[in-house]
Amino acid sequence: MAEKMIKFRLFHFYVEEEGADGQTVLTERNASYGQTVDIPRDADVERGEELGAFYTDEEIEAIKDGSYEGEDAEQIAARLSGGAGFPGVPPFSDAEGYGGQMVGGYPVGGMSADELSDFIQENELDDEAIISLSGGDPEQAEKVLDAVNMGGSASDEVVEALEGISAGPARTESALGGSPPLAPELQSGETTEGAPAKNASKAEWQEYAELQGIEFGEDATRDDIIASVLEAQQAKSNE
Repeated sequence: MAEKMIKFRLFHFYVEEEGADGQTVLTERNASYGQTVDIPRDADVERGEELGAFYTDEEIEAIKDGSYEGEDAEQIAARLSGGAGFPGVPPFSDAEGYGGQMVGGYPVGGMSADELSDFIQENELDDEAIISLSGGDPEQAEKVLDAVNMGGSASDEVVEALEGISAGPARTESALGGSPPLAPELQSGETTEGAPAKNASKAEWQEYAELQGIEFGEDATRDDIIASVLEAQQAKSNE
């Protein structure tokens, strides 16, 4: 586990949790710009370091003593003093005041549609951030959809994505511009502990496959990647 201060507007990582069937599953977590979080998996730490998603120890010390001169010096100072820093990133003071569970990197768990609408408008969230407020949960997506309809400024992309999520896993991928529902022949295939859920996004499966050293074509769909994972696991079990 490593403690890191986030330099990107939003950085996602994974934690291991026990699923309903008792198996260990990877659950996505999000941290926003300026937050300091514990990242448990070495793979996520390495990925973040390669992407430049974290402030270095030297930069953190400079930020603390006021000598930081990076391009985002004004933004990080505003962020740490309670401001938003960047559009789409809620102010720390507001986040603490809402006191909800984190969903999609924002403290909106338990909010009503009215409260969500106020939160979205007050923090000027962009399309990507609004969609993330659903957390991939159908009921939460319906609530977010109600919230953006109240505001009257939702884009077609946001509405389509939220409607897809609210309809459940079968439509979520297509609504977000990803792959179609999982092919029937893949539904029964068993994956090893630590693998994403079958209805996880293409990006999650792609990351998992890459971490396992499993190869797949450049134009591979989510089904293609899952099939490659299942084939690799079967081949390994036969060794």
